[in-house]
Amino acid sequence: MEQNQKVYQIWKVIFFTGIILGAFLTNLFFKNEAGISELWNLDRYRTIADGELPQKQYFIFLLFRRGKQLLGILLLFFFTNRFIGIGVPLFLFSFSTSALFALETMRIGIIGILVSVVYLIPHYFVYGGALYGLFQIGEKQKKDYQMLLQLICIIGIWGLGCYIEAYWNPTLVQKITMFLIGK
Repeated sequence: MEQNQKVYQIWKVIFFTGIILGAFLTNLFFKNEAGISELWNLDRYRTIADGELPQKQYFIFLLFRRGKQLLGILLLFFFTNRFIGIGVPLFLFSFSTSALFALETMRIGIIGILVSVVYLIPHYFVYGGALYGLFQIGEKQKKDYQMLLQLICIIGIWGLGCYIEAYWNPTLVQKITMFLIGK
């Protein structure tokens, strides 16, 4: 039990290190709007919600992009130890989320924090559920047909997250952004 507590503490340190580094490096390297635009396509959601990029095309793009991410997480998870398999994705998530918050704050001010939260809702809850399922599989460390069924469910949940991100989130982002900043 004490071993698990140490691992959880290390994961917390990894998570907060990702948050601090994401915000710090983003502020260090991107001091103007041009640099931000090159790094992050912040108008992507508006483009999709306005119908300039068909949502079906965006959904397929997300299936491949998020599919590669899930594959990477699965490879880490099953071919390394549990510490690395969870620690690396945790760091990358916290780093990229912190960078998003920093970029949006630089772009539109303090209201950028709220806009960043909207970028992540609701599909990140679905992705988080899938990752929690992977964590549960890792806790059991048992390989049988039930694990295969759980993996199939996790892949399905991940696909649902892609669907929500492609079809619901862009409109939600556009409406809330228009409400918050009037653009």
